[in-house]
Amino acid sequence: MESGKKYLYEAKSVAAHFQYVDGDGDFAPPDFSAEYIGEKEFDSPCDPDGQPAQIPERSSGPREITFERYQVRVRAYREGAAYRTEATAWVTNLDIKGVLTARRIEASVITDYREPWDRDPGRPLHPRILPLAPVYDDLRIYGYPYTCNLRLPAPFSFTKEQQADYLAGIGPDIEPTPIASDPDYPSVIATPNGKTIAVSADTRRIRVEDFGIVYFADWKWLPIDHKCCDNFQWLELLRFDLGNPGGGGVGGAGGGGSRPLAPTGRPL
Repeated sequence: MESGKKYLYEAKSVAAHFQYVDGDGDFAPPDFSAEYIGEKEFDSPCDPDGQPAQIPERSSGPREITFERYQVRVRAYREGAAYRTEATAWVTNLDIKGVLTARRIEASVITDYREPWDRDPGRPLHPRILPLAPVYDDLRIYGYPYTCNLRLPAPFSFTKEQQADYLAGIGPDIEPTPIASDPDYPSVIATPNGKTIAVSADTRRIRVEDFGIVYFADWKWLPIDHKCCDNFQWLELLRFDLGNPGGGGVGGAGGGGSRPLAPTGRPL
């Protein structure tokens, strides 16, 4: 870094988590997540084949969520005048109660802060944050390929050129698009075995018969009140509320960063 210049990188990824309501504890071993907050460059090890999932047994009853392999990775580095973070999490052969299955779920979020922005009083002093195209490979619910019905916000389908332009500071900042908090379910899908899927208007929240509620691409500021600082966004590709036995999520990634400020409000 240049003399006197500092930048705080933030990146986090979570392969999967689950909490049982019967007191059996949380399902979120530390090695299923990765996080980095600091000023130094950081590049966690990458195994393209991932790691075998060693999921804790329940003290009573079967495990409601299983997957075969996973990877969580975060990077924080400087490239020229840009400070960047990358967060990625994926799992393979996901199975939730035999109802929701997927060959692969993968989430990625990248951030970019450019040093010249320090000298631009008209530009907010936070990074550009962007989710990459999600991977919902062969995701099925009761055998039905639901993602053919899924409509995601435009940034999830940005081209490489659009991604590069946005991260370089072109155009206005893009806010996360939240899932409808109190949706109607205007459409219903019949699955091959006769069960139904009630679908919200934005398609990112569904109510699955004899299963629970599933949320797709839950993209938001984290924590919720973090909006004041505009510097950390979180994406969770699958979030589910199963009532009893519990709830959880799969494929979480987030990133951000910040400049320490002088009393003048400009970077140190």
